[in-house]
Formats: sequence, structure tokens, C-alpha cells
Amino acid sequence: MYRFRIEEALSRLSVSEDKEAFQKLALRYKQGKSSLTSSLEEKLVYLQVRLPATFTAVLTVLEEVKRRIPSFAPLSLLDVGSGPGTSMWAALEAFPELSSCVLLEKDLQFMNLARQLMHALSTPLSQQVHICSCNMETLSSPLYEADLVTLSYALGEVPSHFWERILRELWKATKQVLCIVEPGTPRGYKHMMQIRTILLSLEGYLIAPCPHQRLCPLLGTEDWCHFSCRVSRSALHRKIKSGSLNYEDEKFCYMIFSKTEALPIHGRIIRHPLHKSGHTEFVLCCDEGIVKCVSSKKEGELYKQRRKLSWGDAWI
Repeated sequence: MYRFRIEEALSRLSVSEDKEAFQKLALRYKQGKSSLTSSLEEKLVYLQVRLPATFTAVLTVLEEVKRRIPSFAPLSLLDVGSGPGTSMWAALEAFPELSSCVLLEKDLQFMNLARQLMHALSTPLSQQVHICSCNMETLSSPLYEADLVTLSYALGEVPSHFWERILRELWKATKQVLCIVEPGTPRGYKHMMQIRTILLSLEGYLIAPCPHQRLCPLLGTEDWCHFSCRVSRSALHRKIKSGSLNYEDEKFCYMIFSKTEALPIHGRIIRHPLHKSGHTEFVLCCDEGIVKCVSSKKEGELYKQRRKLSWGDAWI
């Protein structure tokens, strides 16, 4: 619902085909500064080329929340480092029952763009969305408590010595579920491992992507845990990025923590499955570490179900 309405709203914004602004933005993203922009022009380009990707990544994570906790029906959202409000739209897509949202953002231009998007989308929730100025480095209690708290593509832009205090404050504000998303780069994975350690020390239940709460088996290797989602591109998006395809793949890392236990999983698929004649090969993260599993036609209906599994899915 919202993904298509957002594309339509973005198409009405006045954005020049400023490839130089995009190149500056792309460089910052590669450096891990995923939403740091200086000019309004850069922010408008950000909306065209990054908002759809961030939206899709966050929505993918929230869909996993629904799978792990089917009964979860949040009424309130707190989004920290909200930018133009991207995570809120993903949350409304996943949980249309949301009735109140608080967005915390330090950049005034992003705050104004979030208001413009809300006006353009004419959501019935508009009167219950509060956009507040907030610098994460000075985040402190009391925060607005919410059923669902999100922090996407934002913590990596803050010096790491602030992280423990920020995460403690967010965990205190979380009534049920806290979702954190970062770029799917080795740097983003490294950040997730630090986040994971801090939140486990606060006795949160790690419900995804990890199928266990032991040390990550990829630590100390040249590999890193990350996932991918497919993002549709608008014509302007393709033009700014000089792309020919009408889609791109967004790589991301994520962690979902809950105040209560969730449905257990036996493992997580961490590579693209290899489909071969009569069988499919999977690489899984599970209690035993990283394991390879082969599913064959001999398994009948189970094999048919497993053939449909993708990178990032829970093992069955």
C-alpha cells in the first residue's frame, strides 16, 4: 500500500537530475554515513535513491517480526534517527493497526521533508504522528515508550562510545520489540555484533536473524552476516544512478530483540541456495555453527517446501 503511494509522492517532488549530488551521497554511504547529507538537493536525491531501499529493508525486517511473533500487533511506534520518516511508512505497511508514532530526528530539513510526505500521503494517522528534534548523542530518559521501537541506518553515524547509553535508553522505551537495521557491509556487520553484545547484556531475547544467542560463528572469519531484498526503481531513480535495470538489490544487516520469547527456529539460511538436479544445497547458521545441508527429492513434500526457501529465511 504505502510503497506505491510513496513512489507517487516522490515523483511530485522537484528533484533535479543531479548526478554529482548522488555521487557525494554514494560516497558517504560507502563510508557508513548512510543518511548524512548537507544540502537540500542532496536530501531530495536521497529520497529518490535511498528511501525506497531503506523502506524495503525495514519492511523485510518487520515481516520477520510478524513471523517470529504472530500475535504481535503494535499500536505505538518510536522511530529514532527517523530521517524523512521511512521506517514509519514501513511499520504502517506491516502493522496498519498502529495508532500513534513518535519520530526523533536532529536534521530540520529531514523533519520538514517527513511532514511534506505525510501531507502528500494524507494518512489518517497524521494527527497522531509527532516529529521531534532530538540528537542521539544526547538521548536520555524519559523517552516515549512504544510497543515497537526502530533504529534504521542511523546508529552507525554516531560515535561508538555513545552506543551503550543509546541502546539502554531505547531498550527502556521498548514495550515489546526493538528492531535495528544497518547497511549490509562488513562495517555494518561489525556494528551489529557490538549492538548484539550490548542488548544481550540487557537480557533481551534475540529473536532474529540469529537462531541462538551464542557467539556469532562468523566472528574472526572474512565473511559477514547480511541479507538482501529487491527494490524497484523509478525512472528518475534509474536516471540519477545511470542504471538500466528497473530494480536493485539492497544489502542490509539487522537485529530484532523482544521483551518476551518468540517462536524458535532451527536455523537461518545465510547464502543463496544452490538448486541442482534432484536436490538443493543450503548454508545455515544454527546451534552447531555454520553447517551445509542438502535437501533432496526423496524428502517428498518437505523438499518442495524447502525448494521455495531463500537467503534469509528460517530453516524448516
